[in-house]
Amino acid sequence: MAKSGTSLKLHKSRLTGVKSQVARTTITIAMGIASSEPISFPALVIRCVGKGFDMSTSSTVFYTLLFVLGYLVAPTTLVWGWMRWIKQGPQLWTISSTLSFLGFLLASASALFALWMMAFALGGGFEHTPNISYYSPNYSLFYQCIRRGSVLALLAIVFAVGGVWRRSRLRWQAPVSAVGILAFWLLATTWP
Repeated sequence: MAKSGTSLKLHKSRLTGVKSQVARTTITIAMGIASSEPISFPALVIRCVGKGFDMSTSSTVFYTLLFVLGYLVAPTTLVWGWMRWIKQGPQLWTISSTLSFLGFLLASASALFALWMMAFALGGGFEHTPNISYYSPNYSLFYQCIRRGSVLALLAIVFAVGGVWRRSRLRWQAPVSAVGILAFWLLATTWP
């Protein structure tokens, strides 16, 4: 599969009129990849939009929103929150500030788990299932990692929303970073 151009076949179905007929067309997109290197979903969306791929507007907006939340907003709010937490002095621990801190801590743990999972994948950790001689990607381990990261992000959202009601250091950074990390995990389900 080391061709000079890799093509991606996508099946597109549309309902036409009242008859509800499903018309299937095959679209081939020349990706221009020199080898069989893997491509991430955000890069695929950018290339498809650049080549004029007819993705529905709602799905384009949805995946763009997930990309912005997962890859831009989440890291920014995590760094900003930790800098704010360290920079300000000791504070009175109220229920609201404790819940915000727990939500922010769980969002940070989920982000660290995501970084570990990417490093594990780059090291070939998901490449082979043990005790099988032929190539077989370990999708079950991959999706177990996504499930655990998503659970951490959901718990972070629950705790962070509990801390929004009163003023604290991480009042807004906790829920925003937790939602951003959950968006990252939702986008990660489209990788393989």
